Formats: sequence, C-alpha cells, structure tokens
Amino acid sequence: MSSTDKKTAHVLADVNWDSIEAGMLSSLRKSNVLDEAATPGCNCKRCEIEMDIQNAREDDSLQAGERTVLLQDLRADLSKSPKCPKKVRESDDAVVNESYVAEPKPYSQVSEFVSQKTKDAHTKLYQTHVDTLNRVSAELDTAKRSESNPRYSEFKTLKGAESSNLNAVWLHELYFANCFDPHSEIYMDSMTYLRLERDFGTFEDWQKDFMACALAAGDGWAVCGYNTYLRRYVNTVIKGNDHDVMLGLYPLIVVDMHEHAYFKDYQTDNKSFLVAQMRELNWNTIEDRVKKAENLHEAIK
Repeated sequence: MSSTDKKTAHVLADVNWDSIEAGMLSSLRKSNVLDEAATPGCNCKRCEIEMDIQNAREDDSLQAGERTVLLQDLRADLSKSPKCPKKVRESDDAVVNESYVAEPKPYSQVSEFVSQKTKDAHTKLYQTHVDTLNRVSAELDTAKRSESNPRYSEFKTLKGAESSNLNAVWLHELYFANCFDPHSEIYMDSMTYLRLERDFGTFEDWQKDFMACALAAGDGWAVCGYNTYLRRYVNTVIKGNDHDVMLGLYPLIVVDMHEHAYFKDYQTDNKSFLVAQMRELNWNTIEDRVKKAENLHEAIK
C-alpha cells in the first residue's frame, strides 16, 4: 500500500460513518430523492432498490464505511429509476385538501352619483364571484393533476376560473372600500399626496394619468398601486378581471370601469361616471393602504 493509500485509510478510519450515513439519508428524504419505504407487494425496479436500501441499513455484518459506499451506489441507481407505478396512481387519485372559503363583506356604497339599482346589481355580481370562487376552490381539491395539459383539462379550466374569480372578488372589495365617500378630501401633507406627487411630478398629473388608464380600460379596471419591481407608484389597466395584470403590484386605488358599474345610470358616458368616482374617493382608506405600501417598500430594500 502506498503512502497515499495509508494516509487515506487512516483518515477514513477517523470518520464517523454512522453520522454521515444518518445525515445523508435525512438529506435525501428532505429532497424527495429517497422514499420512506418500498410499496408493499410491488416488484418494480424502484421498490427493489428501496428494499435493498432498507436491508443495507439493517445489515449488521456491514462495516459503517462499507454500508455508506453501498448506500451511495444504491442512491445513484434509485435516482435513475422511474417512479413506482402504484405510488403514482395513489398520488393521482388522492384528494388535495387545500380549499379555502371566501366570505363576502358588506359595503354601503354611499353615493348620490350611482343609483340604488346599480348598487344592488353590483353587490349581487360581487356575491356571484364569491360563490363561484368557493365552488372552484372546492372542485380543485379533486381535480386530476395527472391529466393536466395545455390544450384542455379540468385542472387547467379550474385554475383559470380561480384566477379570474379571485381577482374579481378582491378588486370589487378594494373598489367598494376606496370609493363612495361623499365627504372625499385629501390633504397635501398626507403620505398619499406626497408619494403620488413625487412619482408623477404633480398630483394633477397623477389624476390625468389615472383617468387616462380608466378610459382605456374598457370592460376592466383602473388601478393605482405600488410596484415592488420598480419600487414606485404606478397606474395600470386590468382588462376583464385577469388580463394584463402587472406583476408585483400592491393595489391602492381601484375603479371599476365595466359597463355593469355605470350603464344603468350613465349609458355609454363612462367619462362622467369616472369624474363622479374621482370626486368620491375615500382618501382615508387609501392613506391606510399607502402606509402599508411604504412598509412593504422598507421590507424589500
């Protein structure tokens, strides 16, 4: 044996192989490389390797170093083997219990610019989105993930419906809360005024830009929010409830520009409706949101 071989053997003799082996197995389980046990009654290649791993761990005739080397070889074989077909079937048929329930919130919508008929119809539509979201959430629990594909599948359809209805619920809640204030008033020393002035040049320029977004929205939403990527306040348009949604946006001011929000009262004159909404923005609610956005700004520095 060469001097190098002797040195290597001496170093290996000092290694705590049991500790290394335990740590390796723990790490493998955390990364899902190694299953907990072979599937009972299954003779697939993966289960055979898993059984060999279990036997190697329990074989007292093996030296610690020998056991570790053997486990490393078995691990390499395991990483190349296909998943156990029985476990795949069990996983596909299992119920994923991750459903959630949205609770509708009451909003008064105090305004002289919108009729009670419009308010009632809007509230009913909001309730419909809440009910649909809860139904979709429940159906997603039992949707077959294994049948998902980009062309058509129940899972794909439900995920699209989840995004659309979840957005619709939250956007309506934001809108109902930040509009309909007949005593609307903003102070020039408020955080909202100062931040909009800073990022748009003047408060008036922010108003012009926001209203331009609203008039461009069609059946959609105008949203002012804090963008976590740009690290500033921006105005944007959401088409429908789930198209052209800007990532990283924390919403502060939301105005619904769908026809259902104004047609009964304004027909096609959406600009007059928008002006009325701007006159009734609830700046106290918006100020609370801006303060949270500022905290978010500090948190992601």
